[in-house]
Amino acid sequence: MPSLIQKTNDKEYNSARKTILSRFSDAMRLMALNDELTSASDAEDFTKNYLSKYMKIAKFGTTHPNNIIAMNGDKKSKLVYAQGDYSPTKYGFVLNNGYTVYLYYNPKCINDCLANCYAANTVCVNAIYDMNGLKGPNKAGKDIGFITALYPDNTKVVAPLLHSDITKTGTFVEAGQICTTLDKDTHVPLREEALGISLNADWYVGTRAPSKYIWTPYTIDKAQNYPTQLKGMGASIQDDNSVFIRASSKNSSLSVYCVKY
Repeated sequence: MPSLIQKTNDKEYNSARKTILSRFSDAMRLMALNDELTSASDAEDFTKNYLSKYMKIAKFGTTHPNNIIAMNGDKKSKLVYAQGDYSPTKYGFVLNNGYTVYLYYNPKCINDCLANCYAANTVCVNAIYDMNGLKGPNKAGKDIGFITALYPDNTKVVAPLLHSDITKTGTFVEAGQICTTLDKDTHVPLREEALGISLNADWYVGTRAPSKYIWTPYTIDKAQNYPTQLKGMGASIQDDNSVFIRASSKNSSLSVYCVKY
């Protein structure tokens, strides 16, 4: 019975995650289309005067749980995620469906910088949401989730849901095989999904990523005007409080995080 209840709860969480991802994606893309995504002065201005035009907000100026339980069971205090060379402002609110949201906003976000750069600077919005307000369990992957919006133009919005096994390591080729073995409905995170995981690593895995790199399908080649030695290497995202995008040898054994569809 407990196993059945757990599977039901996981299914409900994933369904709710997809719903809020869809709503945020629509809002962010419309704001980008209307040149509003980077128009606000801070997170409060962004929420009240821009986001509220595209999403129904029931209450402004709320708090968020002081502690979140990471996927590995560690309790983490409410800390800002790694954000390159700037400090985003933050603001809390409640959606009309009862979800509380704690939103970090960067009006100076830039478009995709491809490689060897502060990837975090491409993040316009990073939001932590709680599906049942301030009630428990306040655990990542249960009632707590994360949404990241990148790039002021051609905006991409991701809300990666990790498979619970975050201990795997392997080479670039092995990464996909590992995910398929864990669950046929998982995949190696896309570049933006991997960045979202890195930015929120404290809450996802209880620490900065176990390895400094995590695999993605993204590759770097000479055609992108990068050094020849980067050609054909599997790209990964380094999580060292700067969140650089770097390249690593395909034969390196790096962290393998698998994202559910």
